[in-house]
Amino acid sequence: MARSIGLHLLDRTSAPRSSRTDVLRDLLAGAVLLAAWLFVWSFLVLGVAGPLGSLQGHAPRPAAAERA
Repeated sequence: MARSIGLHLLDRTSAPRSSRTDVLRDLLAGAVLLAAWLFVWSFLVLGVAGPLGSLQGHAPRPAAAERA
């Protein structure tokens, strides 16, 4: 038989209380996610968008235009 996946929001049972270790684990997981998010965005800004700005400068003139 297949089990149904439900949220059971209307169950009248109380949720188990979180302990201090659960809170610390959640804070550590949030800090890891924040660090990963900052790493990705800093890579995009410094590694991709930064060099793209230098490509928008004037292109060097071809040698044929200088000889004419």
